[in-house]
Amino acid sequence: MKKITFFTLAVAIVLPLLSGCETAVNTTIGVANKIDHARDRSRYKDLLVEYLQSIKILQAKGDPLGDYLWTRANEDKMVDNPITDPKVIKQMYEAAAAKGSVDARLELGLRRFREGASFQGDKRNLRSWDGKQWVGGDQELLAHEPIWKDGASQIEAASKTRCFYWEPYIFPPHQKQCLTPVVPAREMWPKFRDGYAYPKDQEAMEYWRNQKLSCENSPAYQEALRKCKPLING
Repeated sequence: MKKITFFTLAVAIVLPLLSGCETAVNTTIGVANKIDHARDRSRYKDLLVEYLQSIKILQAKGDPLGDYLWTRANEDKMVDNPITDPKVIKQMYEAAAAKGSVDARLELGLRRFREGASFQGDKRNLRSWDGKQWVGGDQELLAHEPIWKDGASQIEAASKTRCFYWEPYIFPPHQKQCLTPVVPAREMWPKFRDGYAYPKDQEAMEYWRNQKLSCENSPAYQEALRKCKPLING
């Protein structure tokens, strides 16, 4: 008969206990996560109601920022029965811009800039990868150059008033809803660096990168970011 040592007996007793503890811990974590998710969903709903109410207050005051934010809220499906027709959304931005919204002007400029990407054309992207770089597609790029240049000009003109636009930020875990600043040039300068959907242009890349850095270092941007800094700021 095999001798049962104290160690063997102890292991036989402890292992099931540890297994039971692990199961209990995992169950507890799972329940806690469900509670956290439910709490955050509830908080998000409350923060969203608060945010949408703030938009209505701005609109009631005749502030064009309210019209811009209301358009974004529809586009981002933050409202019940949102307007989703791209043409109508664009018209809403144009109406806000006509009232004096620099945010809407920057948004329209960015949209125009994006429309100029080579893969947006009827022929799509004619470029091919030769193992080292993208080649070809010059005609496609030239065909869209007036479009993205027009968008860049709109952004440049609007940026003289303010070099960033407002974007809503809602973070339930911290019960926080606010408007955070976003610099259009942050999206633009890598396009000219990479040379994929836009021409690879060192001068244009450096210009828009400097515009980004200049805006982000401005007192207005720094103050805006201080008031509403996202958990992860790109």
